[in-house]
Amino acid sequence: MKRSVWAIQHPDVWVQFACAACWLLAFGVGCRSAVPIYVWQPASFTCPHQAKIAIAPVAGEERIAGRVESALMMQRPAARADLQLIGSQQLLQQSPIRLVSTAALQNDATAIQAAQQVSANLLLEGQVLSAKLIDPQDRQPPKYKEPPENEQLLISWRIIDVATSRSVANQLVSIDTRRADRDYPEMLLTHTDPTERLIAASARDSWKGLAPSVEKDKVELMVPWLQIGAMQTRVGIVDAHKGRWDMAEQKFASAARRNPLNVAAHHNLAIAHAAREDFPQAKRELSDVSWPLSLRLPAESRFWLDQRHRQYHEAHGLGRPAEGWFFPDPAEPTEVVTMAPTEIHDLPWWTAIPFTKPPGWTWRAWLGQPWVL
Repeated sequence: MKRSVWAIQHPDVWVQFACAACWLLAFGVGCRSAVPIYVWQPASFTCPHQAKIAIAPVAGEERIAGRVESALMMQRPAARADLQLIGSQQLLQQSPIRLVSTAALQNDATAIQAAQQVSANLLLEGQVLSAKLIDPQDRQPPKYKEPPENEQLLISWRIIDVATSRSVANQLVSIDTRRADRDYPEMLLTHTDPTERLIAASARDSWKGLAPSVEKDKVELMVPWLQIGAMQTRVGIVDAHKGRWDMAEQKFASAARRNPLNVAAHHNLAIAHAAREDFPQAKRELSDVSWPLSLRLPAESRFWLDQRHRQYHEAHGLGRPAEGWFFPDPAEPTEVVTMAPTEIHDLPWWTAIPFTKPPGWTWRAWLGQPWVL
């Protein structure tokens, strides 16, 4: 009785006790940290192996169209070195009609006939729809005292199957100077002129329609606190933030060996395996975490690994892996079944009792279901 009266007279003590318990729980379980990671993205159009691609002269802005075509040839990705490119000048020489310039090849029928003469499989046609560029004279002082404006470039591409003369894919490339410098920082060293850098970046974006590319993504790592090996795991996360995934992998592996119950170390080690494109090992690392510790693993990590594994196989033309996927391929229903609405009195008895395990379910399957509050 005295304890109950004391608790009523001192409510702040219980509030402080609850706050301390929540603080210990949060720091014991840990939190998450989003880190950058580079992953493969498949091309939007599946180009056949060792295909011959004829590039028609780019239409639109004359001051920049020729430079776009030249940049497209220069920015050819190494991932599709098997492709044979045929420029507009080669098409001009093989044209069935005697032409004096490549401008006539902007006509679909003429360009397709020329592509057939060189035995090309695909014809790539481009058009500069909009080009907001700065005059080079305006860049010189004293006129150009303020920060440079954001240049923009909008290009439309179309892929034509030469055999059938039909359009099989379309792509719209929209890029500006700020995004070009952010997505392709290495071009700041190779292209000093902002306009040339913008054109080269547009060519790099254009190749994403035909060749796989490496894109910057974000993935969440688990940050442990009150566990053995937590400090080493957090140091590995710092390395991952700086892009040093090889060093981060070593620290995660060491922390996992020191404490097999450190779920965060195992989870982060799986992501580190994925960073060096070893997706089977990454999936095995997540699967080796024993239950019930696996309940603390982020559910989206399995989905993220499975999606990146699929994209990697699609980008490199690989088949289904021997170990399969975490999640099955979506299948269309073979038949549509019409079901009558269920009456409330026809529901099983256990549905009326909250948090009741359905008969026939295992405890692991039931506890693994997401809770909806």
